[in-house]
Amino acid sequence: MKWDAMDLENAIAEAGLCGAMVRTPEEWDASRAGPHAGRPPGGEVIKIADSPPEPLPKGGEAPLAGVRVLDLTRVLAGPTCARTLAQYGADVLYVAGPGLPFAAAFVADTSHGKLSCLLDLREDEGARPCATWSRTPTSSAKASASARWSGWVLGRCSSRRFGPV
Repeated sequence: MKWDAMDLENAIAEAGLCGAMVRTPEEWDASRAGPHAGRPPGGEVIKIADSPPEPLPKGGEAPLAGVRVLDLTRVLAGPTCARTLAQYGADVLYVAGPGLPFAAAFVADTSHGKLSCLLDLREDEGARPCATWSRTPTSSAKASASARWSGWVLGRCSSRRFGPV
């Protein structure tokens, strides 16, 4: 069977699956979503505090040994990137909780090498253990959490004490 790309994309969506046809920039702009999506950068680094650069810990068995990452991402791209950090030796803590999106198949695929916990981050008491973990030094590092890998709005993270120290 040969599919038209748009018909296949629609059939995939109707089946509740994830898939999309590849579009040229002009096709994307002409699509329903194009005008609403704007032109955000592919990735963005936001400076959240002033501090001198911190070198990566030395002497670990893996390139990122001693680095702590708080994984607050969802769905696929963010958790996959955090899994890669874990594969390179980072201590990654994946946080799940009530009210947060959860796709069992994605979590099974992207959780290798990560620690995980279930916390209600909407409540201060639920957020406290996560904030404490992110600020506790690893056995091989003098510093606490090195990164917060998140799809959250910056102010929301700071209000839960995941922001800069």
